[in-house]
Amino acid sequence: MSEETGVDVAKAEPIHSDRADSFWSSLSLTELAEAQGAVPVEDPEGMSGLWPADDNPDDVLAHVLTERAARRRAARSSLDR
Repeated sequence: MSEETGVDVAKAEPIHSDRADSFWSSLSLTELAEAQGAVPVEDPEGMSGLWPADDNPDDVLAHVLTERAARRRAARSSLDR
């Protein structure tokens, strides 16, 4: 028994449970898809309806890349201080 906590250490549950171990293990893409209930796309053309017609994917990509570069510059400049 620990004098500080009054807990019988010999009877305590291990810290590493199955849940904790699963955090550190990687699933294959197939296992991950099954766990999330993902199914193959039957009609790729049907997915195009999910993207707004007036959005240009190239403009979205350019915006994302510009924002990432700006965040990286800001992070570097804050480290230099």
